[in-house]
Amino acid sequence: MLIDGNVATGYSVLDDRSLFAWNESALEDGNPQGGAGYVRNTVRDMLTWAKAVMEAESDHRLSINHEVDGNDLGSSSEVLQQIPYIRTREAAVTAKLMWPALVEEFVTKRIQNTKHRPLEDYVGTYQSTDFRFTFQIYELPEAEVAKGPNLELLGFNINSLPKQKAKLRHYHYDSWIFIPYSRDDAIRKGMEGFLQLSLLIVNFVADESNELQWLEWDLQGGKLGAAVSPIQFQRIAISQA
Repeated sequence: MLIDGNVATGYSVLDDRSLFAWNESALEDGNPQGGAGYVRNTVRDMLTWAKAVMEAESDHRLSINHEVDGNDLGSSSEVLQQIPYIRTREAAVTAKLMWPALVEEFVTKRIQNTKHRPLEDYVGTYQSTDFRFTFQIYELPEAEVAKGPNLELLGFNINSLPKQKAKLRHYHYDSWIFIPYSRDDAIRKGMEGFLQLSLLIVNFVADESNELQWLEWDLQGGKLGAAVSPIQFQRIAISQA
């Protein structure tokens, strides 16, 4: 197919009825656009796809992210014919169910009424030389602490990259979590691929003297079970970045 830029921008209608533009296409199951397949198709093809999504999501949201080829509004695409109709529906249903499943797991696995250490005990630099990851854990300034229960009190930055930042709230004991506020919030933050509880939790691990020395993060999201352990980051500095 000739790529000439004559395509439409894909949008999602979020739960709050606002529009969210998708500027970068990627095929990934579980997000609102998974059912679209991220392939360029004609208007006629899109109608077939949209019907499948609407049947799957019923009165929920409709995800629209096919890129329309403006040079061909009539003939059907050979690409779309290779995508099973049922696969479109399954992807839309998967995306719809992931958020409530995450919230339920968050509630059921959380141990209530545990306290965290003083915030300064967590602050520092944690590094994995194997994966070339460096975590900077810092205490959020008061202006960035959201109001309400279960405050976001800590923040982290990965490899000093401006876009690799998140805020942490206490989960239980020495475990902290960067769970988004809603499915819409996850989409806006580009976190659709992180809607698994184990991917959202960072665990701080103490040594025999009860001093925090490691940070553990399960980047596999529990997919491989006990076969793959969470990545362990060694604490190399205590002072704030």
